[in-house]
Amino acid sequence: MARVGYVGRAGVLACLAAATLVGGLDPAAATKRYQDRVTIDWRTPTSTFRPADVFGIAVDGGPEAQVSRLFLPANRKALRDLGGLRTSYRLRTELGIEAWHWSSHGRWSDMAHQQGYWTGDPKAAVDRIGFGYRLARRGDTHDEANDDGYSRLDDGDAATFWKSNPYLDARFTGIAGDHRDWLIAEWPEPRPIDAITIHWADPYAVRFEVQYWIGRDEYSGHWAAFPRGVVSEGRGGVTTLRLADAPIRTRFVRVLMTRSSHTAPAGATDERDAIGYAVAEIALGQLSPSGQLDDAVRHGRDARHQTAMHVSSTDPWHRASDRDPDAAQPSPVALRQAGVMPGGPVMLPVGILYDTPENMLALIEQLERNGVALDRVELGEEPDGQLIGADDYGALYLEFARLIRSRYPRLEVGGPSLVNGVSDTWLDADPDSSWTSRFIKYLKSRDALDQLDFFSYEYFPFDNVCGSAAAKLRSQTAQMRDLYARLEADGVPSDIPWFITELGYSAFGGAPLVQMPSALATADIFGGLLQRDAQGIFAYGITPSDLISGEKRCAGRGDLMFWLADRHGRASWTMPSLRALNLLTKVWTDPAGGPHRIFPVRSILRDREGRALVSAYAVQRPDARWSLLLVNRSWRRIRTRIAFGDARAVPGGHVDVAQYSADQYRWADPADGGHPSRDRTPSRHHIRDWSGSLALPRFSISVLTGNWRGWAPPAMPDIDIAAAIPPSPRADDAKDIDGTNE
Repeated sequence: MARVGYVGRAGVLACLAAATLVGGLDPAAATKRYQDRVTIDWRTPTSTFRPADVFGIAVDGGPEAQVSRLFLPANRKALRDLGGLRTSYRLRTELGIEAWHWSSHGRWSDMAHQQGYWTGDPKAAVDRIGFGYRLARRGDTHDEANDDGYSRLDDGDAATFWKSNPYLDARFTGIAGDHRDWLIAEWPEPRPIDAITIHWADPYAVRFEVQYWIGRDEYSGHWAAFPRGVVSEGRGGVTTLRLADAPIRTRFVRVLMTRSSHTAPAGATDERDAIGYAVAEIALGQLSPSGQLDDAVRHGRDARHQTAMHVSSTDPWHRASDRDPDAAQPSPVALRQAGVMPGGPVMLPVGILYDTPENMLALIEQLERNGVALDRVELGEEPDGQLIGADDYGALYLEFARLIRSRYPRLEVGGPSLVNGVSDTWLDADPDSSWTSRFIKYLKSRDALDQLDFFSYEYFPFDNVCGSAAAKLRSQTAQMRDLYARLEADGVPSDIPWFITELGYSAFGGAPLVQMPSALATADIFGGLLQRDAQGIFAYGITPSDLISGEKRCAGRGDLMFWLADRHGRASWTMPSLRALNLLTKVWTDPAGGPHRIFPVRSILRDREGRALVSAYAVQRPDARWSLLLVNRSWRRIRTRIAFGDARAVPGGHVDVAQYSADQYRWADPADGGHPSRDRTPSRHHIRDWSGSLALPRFSISVLTGNWRGWAPPAMPDIDIAAAIPPSPRADDAKDIDGTNE
């Protein structure tokens, strides 16, 4: 079913009324008023939603000290005050290339040495906090979490090694033949390469190919084998190959492994140790006349001191000594018992990239035993951002999904929890460069699209928080529209629910995250997603946090959070994103719940780039009231007039107005690190015999709620919007309107 600019899942219903919104620049901002008019057809709502099913919060892991804050009495009360919102649990360990010990009780596959593959005990006492364990056979230099690990391929230690994931083998996936795995070395600039030395571990590759990338960038090109880079009878050990008679300059070299020796390290007793491929160290460069390799690979036990390495998969093998205190995960059971997750059912991600099926099934059993209302299981987290191939993720997805269904048939299973909706493949010559499209095609090729019960992704629209916040906010509307068009083109089924499992202004730190832009973004994103029939929307940031510096100096300091913590870690100042969420859940929609119908609204008051200054979202509530959410994404104060019926009709009766702007929230940035200088709840006032006029403060959120005048509420309203604007503003005005000076 179409999702962008068309009717949503609610279907087409008859139109019984119309409304008009007239907006213009405040007289202080413009000396002359102009009238323009745009009519919006609201005869067909885009969707129907129930707030209790759709609105949610995301719970994440992090450093142990920060995660522990969730259980402080003051913070538990603050979280309970959020109301019965759904919960999306997030799995930071999966982003950090770590296995999740959700319980300190369990069994190692090699108990004598406290190492191997871990399975937690679902019957043991519940720990408040679990931890990630670094994978001892890691191949990637970088990760998507703390990024403080390193690759074993170029750590300078021949006793350590990278090994691929055994769960991609045929005996687990059911796909015949040896699985293909790869490792890639990356340099910032092209390097001359004519030789390679590989220190193989067990199992080694019997058949492999050394390749280099040809292309203008990482997303346009193809792999080519070095003239002497094809090996069909590898014997392991230390292998040095002259790859070409003359050096070939390239930024990327890949070793593609296609047949395994299936040999295990000495003393190994677990069958998984003999599955896949293992490499202890790799060197690449030029051979001197004396046969010495001038190594272009930097070797070190730190990401800053080694050449970047990437691998297709990683063995989840680890040791008791690999515990990472900076990868703590709050126990979903402990959170529910503490009242931190008091809402409805929980959506839980499980590790499939760096964990085992046995540990995943034991986790679900623990939650079931302890009364956690689990209704959906999300398989993995951000596989695209970790450069996992869509086919490999698809194979693991089906393997884990079928295991879950066999034991817990009532649970819905989905994914893939994309980094930000739109995802492209990396260093891949396939003409289909969409990671999502490739994943959907893989499921179809296995006749398994029915195994995808829901589709999930994350949404943080602004990677770069520097520059005009107003201009960014106005561009977000088109960004979301393009995202949904892309997902449709990628073939994501429209007849299954779509979930946004975490969202916010940006995934990167910076001042806008603790200032008014974060509030406007929250309101606008929720409104836009509801128009597109999203079935679950989860705001990120429930852990009281501290200010962090952005990646660039211009970003300032801030973090995505509901509360700024005091020095004891307690929720102290309420951040704008939470004020916006409360407006959505407690004012714009009926707190009592029930079905709400949302209607599309297109404002015509625009900047010189054609972007709307005001975004608007109207709902018909089950309490027989209408409610209009307006987000003024400009530094201009805008006066509006709202009427119901035809263009000559004037609305009347009583209305309630809630507004959030600089009058309620301002940020101070003193030497002590920064905090709000004004932190008030949104203003609330009631208007009798309302004439239809409403002023939108600059950079603000407004919610206008009223009753149907003089007749029973229609099946749905119809709304027209018009705005008074200068059609050709002076150059000085245009700069201010479009955000150049904001």
